[in-house]
Amino acid sequence: MRICPRIKKRILQASGNPQQEAMEALKNLRLFKTTIKTLDVIGKYTLYVSCYNIITADDKIAATERELMSYGAGAVGMYAGGFVGRVICGPFCAYGGGLIGSFLAIYLMDSYIKL
Repeated sequence: MRICPRIKKRILQASGNPQQEAMEALKNLRLFKTTIKTLDVIGKYTLYVSCYNIITADDKIAATERELMSYGAGAVGMYAGGFVGRVICGPFCAYGGGLIGSFLAIYLMDSYIKL
């Protein structure tokens, strides 16, 4: 199936444009602003704790591997849990599924590999 070049060009131009109404509505919400700031702080402190764990460890290579595996397991678990939650009951459950999936993946990885 061949797409007309003019239509293809319009699709490519529109694909990079954000939805202005939705972005303006999000910017005006106080909860959105405080949530983003809170997640920013939590993310920074999580990174600081990981760096502290690596710096104070006796075996720095093993500690680095463990921290990276924790981040990786959390990301994969969040993706899988979010997908399962989305399939079961929609977008709201995707957030809960992602949260539960990431915690479960990190817990299982941590209990499987004792360094």
